[in-house]
Amino acid sequence: EGETETVPGGQFVFTDYPAQGYLATIDRNLLSSIYTVVIDSVQTTITTCGDSVVVSLLITENCIVNGPDQLFDLCPGETVVVGDSSWMDTGSFTMHMMSSGGCDSVFQVVITAPDSIDIFGQVWVDVDHDGKLSSADTLISGISIILTDTGTNTSDILVTDGNGSVHWFDQLEEYTLKIDTALLAANFIPILFDTIISDTVCGSISIDFLIESACPPVFVIQQAFLCAGDSILIDDQWITSEGQYTFVHTDSMTFCDTVIDVFVTLNEEIIIESVVVWNCESLGTITLTVTGEGPFSYQWNPQFTGDTMLTGLPDGDYTVIITDAKGCSKTETYTVIGSPSLSFEVEEYFIIHQGESVFIEINGDIDEDGLIFQWYPSDILDCDTCSSTNATPFEDTTVGIEITDANGCVYFLQTYIAIISDTSGLDDIFVPNVFSPNNDGFNDLWTIFSKSENALVTNLSIFDRWGNMVYAKEGFLLNGYDGWDGTKDGQPLNPGVFVYQAAVTLADGSQKTIHGNITLLR
Repeated sequence: EGETETVPGGQFVFTDYPAQGYLATIDRNLLSSIYTVVIDSVQTTITTCGDSVVVSLLITENCIVNGPDQLFDLCPGETVVVGDSSWMDTGSFTMHMMSSGGCDSVFQVVITAPDSIDIFGQVWVDVDHDGKLSSADTLISGISIILTDTGTNTSDILVTDGNGSVHWFDQLEEYTLKIDTALLAANFIPILFDTIISDTVCGSISIDFLIESACPPVFVIQQAFLCAGDSILIDDQWITSEGQYTFVHTDSMTFCDTVIDVFVTLNEEIIIESVVVWNCESLGTITLTVTGEGPFSYQWNPQFTGDTMLTGLPDGDYTVIITDAKGCSKTETYTVIGSPSLSFEVEEYFIIHQGESVFIEINGDIDEDGLIFQWYPSDILDCDTCSSTNATPFEDTTVGIEITDANGCVYFLQTYIAIISDTSGLDDIFVPNVFSPNNDGFNDLWTIFSKSENALVTNLSIFDRWGNMVYAKEGFLLNGYDGWDGTKDGQPLNPGVFVYQAAVTLADGSQKTIHGNITLLR
């Protein structure tokens, strides 16, 4: 509802308030620290018009301690702040503050105008040569600065430290501050080098001096060559494209500049055109056509003797590093993939009567593109370049077939046509007179053939040309007999002519004795 202050004697009055309840309180925020509150509030009520009430609030004087006086220098326009009090004028002021023990701490705040001055000086080098102090400039040590008291004409000389600075703390007088140009190195020209410090300066002052490097820049031209796709490190900068690049080196002592112009040139790129082929005759072949800055050197992995052409390569990967005359290199990897092996089959033998024909057909991968067929002897065949044909031999004949695929791979097949004479009395039996047990899959076993499914061999004997028995077998059916593999006691026999003799019982019960020669080939 309102506020007031006590008058001398401690009384306070509020007038003209309507009848209702009121709370009288002490404002602790404005109470001096010399007092402690005992009763800070009272609740009361005005009941009728013209009524008055009396309330009593109670404080007591606090304990008092004397704190240390505080001294301040105050320059014009500045403010001294202590606790919640502030001053902008010089003088002596009594200050009350609550101590840590809860007592009133009383001390003097003494504010005076300063009678001394802090002088700071810094010397900068005009790195960007613009004649004024800028962010590109740098501080320099070792420069002599003269401070002269103009009243007494006495001087003091300091040298800038590692931070390019000097510092004086002296009586408030008028001074001149300047660079000692007599001691300045010949390679420096002073730009901002002297100033006057007035005796009206308050507190501290900072002065900046500026000098310029007098040495002319040194120009250096360098050439650099860059391989295509590479980068080069120049003056801590990675460069990937050709052009002119400029770098400036400044001597930290003299601040003289060395200007380096680097001209980067891209070497001619190594271009590789390649052809990779494979055939059965020469296996894999890699052929390269290389253009660029020749002559070139070639390093192959795996190692091969050759440069732009390798032949006779098995399946696999082949890596080449090609280096040109400028030392630039390029690496490529080529893969040689051989042709898949094809499979062909033909009936091992045929038995026909005199004057008959037989149809011979090749089975397997005959639908592959680019196959070439060649049969022989051609004079008994209807077609000697087809995948199947009719054959009409006049005598026992071995028919050979040569198949060449698109990659030049050659496959050999053969079959045997036996002619049965109607007058021989052995129409149901055929005995080859040649076989070649060399594990090539053709005619590797010698056996006896019969049209009769249940023909029984009572005994079979084979002799060498000196009459020594090399093979014998008794009591077996021909349709379950694999044949003789051309060995004796597990050891291969040498090529030669052997004699056979066999007793055969046919399905009708008739018995035949057959004999003849066998030629073993390797």
